Amino acid sequence: MKLFHQGDYQRATLKFRHLIDYDKTDARAWNGLGMCQVRLHDYHEAHASFLNAIRFDPDNQIYLKNLHEMTKNVRKTLNIGQNYWSL
Repeated sequence: MKLFHQGDYQRATLKFRHLIDYDKTDARAWNGLGMCQVRLHDYHEAHASFLNAIRFDPDNQIYLKNLHEMTKNVRKTLNIGQNYWSL
């Protein structure tokens, strides 16, 4: 998480992928990967990563919140874009 907190999302993504390669059921790594992907605007992949985190730790409310917040923000952005083009 140090790389993530330093804003080095590319390298943090690689670290999380290595953790997942080692243990495909590591929900924390899937969530961390999703957070990096959101920062890199890779929302489709982030969605899949958050779903994996939830699959491997379904009771973790943080993972559900991260998925919900990302989805809400993407929808808001899409709505703003649609409103812009309808002017």
